[in-house]
Amino acid sequence: MTTNQPSGLLPPNFLFICTGPSCGERGGTALARRIKQLLVDQGRWGPERVVPVQCFGECPSGPNACSSRHPELLISQDPEQADACLARLCVSVHSPESGGAGGATT
Repeated sequence: MTTNQPSGLLPPNFLFICTGPSCGERGGTALARRIKQLLVDQGRWGPERVVPVQCFGECPSGPNACSSRHPELLISQDPEQADACLARLCVSVHSPESGGAGGATT
């Protein structure tokens, strides 16, 4: 199988942000917009991409987010803290910086 990805580079990190009815009303849509703008401003859009999703099934604790590198669900994410959410989504859940694997976190 061939890819268009230069060797040695990580595959894209997809940042899944819930923008469904419940999470969207609580800031999920704003969070997705702010994280995308941070990625653009930092020149990181492309290797890391925002993917709005409709539901993770954790509506009472939204807005929620996870990523392809950090599959642990981050709950109750504050759009005003988009930079902190972005930092957590871009660290592998298995790296020392993430604190290891576990369940949903805030």
